[in-house]
Amino acid sequence: MTLRSIAAGALLALLAPCASACAQSADVGPMRVVGCADDRVMMVTGSPPATVPRAPVEVWSWTFYKDLRGEGDMASDSLAALYRIDCSTSVVAPQYGEAWRDGRLVTGQASSLAPFQPAPGTILALLVGAVCTPGFNPDADIFPDMTTGRAGALAALGQGG
Repeated sequence: MTLRSIAAGALLALLAPCASACAQSADVGPMRVVGCADDRVMMVTGSPPATVPRAPVEVWSWTFYKDLRGEGDMASDSLAALYRIDCSTSVVAPQYGEAWRDGRLVTGQASSLAPFQPAPGTILALLVGAVCTPGFNPDADIFPDMTTGRAGALAALGQGG
């Protein structure tokens, strides 16, 4: 075995977990609304916790925008992000991000952002609440999958659906 094949194997081992997790971003469900603004709707995948999770939780969030962001072939109308959230410290560790347009993947990449605690009142603080707090926003709209979640977000943003 050469040094090159060992290095290639190590690289594949590092990429494989993220590649398999990230490929599933569109096949998630249920999705529940975390928060809304005039120009965006944010959702998180999975059911609300019955108890505060003791171990860090990996979760996809989706943000659907009223208008395109970016330009040309890279313009997107939604972003999906995989986060690892430690509920005991409220630390959010971004893992992977994807840009989507019209329900199709535009691009994706591993995150280089360091873990952080979101500022109170921000959408990411709401995300921590949705992932870590039993009973958080019990009246939130819930959608079975990304396709219906996207349609619900577009309707809420006045874009049809």
